[in-house]
Formats: sequence, structure tokens, C-alpha cells
Amino acid sequence: MPPPGCEAIDAMGRTNDAIHYGGRVHLTVTGADDAARDLARRLPSSQSRDFGRSFADIFKEYDYDFYRIDPALFAPAEVWVSNLTTGRTFHAGATRFDLLHPLWLDEA
Repeated sequence: MPPPGCEAIDAMGRTNDAIHYGGRVHLTVTGADDAARDLARRLPSSQSRDFGRSFADIFKEYDYDFYRIDPALFAPAEVWVSNLTTGRTFHAGATRFDLLHPLWLDEA
């Protein structure tokens, strides 16, 4: 859960950062393992050219236009894709609390 932001852009940015760098998802699919593996590899937010920076900064850089942001950023940090057809599960990405801490916390 992100800490509150003092301005709307910061608050929105922190909720997006929570997903991009701390979000996890487990999907179930049917079909070929190659397709499930490919989905797992392509899905994590780390595949985005904008990965690694705060969403608020990215949003400001693109003049507050969501459509200019790389769509790959709107994804969780870590993903599991389980293929119900074969019983295999594929994993990609990782949570990145090392990126969240400097965005959200000041040391006391």
C-alpha cells in the first residue's frame, strides 16, 4: 500500500508505482506452452522503456498524456502464467522494492 501523496499527481503516481514495481499476478490460460511462456516473458512492467522511474515523473514528461506512455508499463512487476492444458507454470519479472523505497520513504 503506497503512502499518501500531497498532490493528486503524486497520489496517482504512487498507486501506479505500487503495481509497476510491487504488483504480482497469477494468470491461468489454456493452449500451447509456447504461448503461455511468451505471455509470461512479455508481461512484466520491466519490459517497458519507461521502467525504473516514478509514474508521476513519467506522466509529467509526456505532458499528462496517458497515450504517450509505453503501454508495457501498465503491467505488474511479477507474473506467473499457469497453463491449465499442460499443468506447467511460467514465471517472469520480480518485485522491485529497491525502486519503491526511494520513491516513497524518507529515513527517520
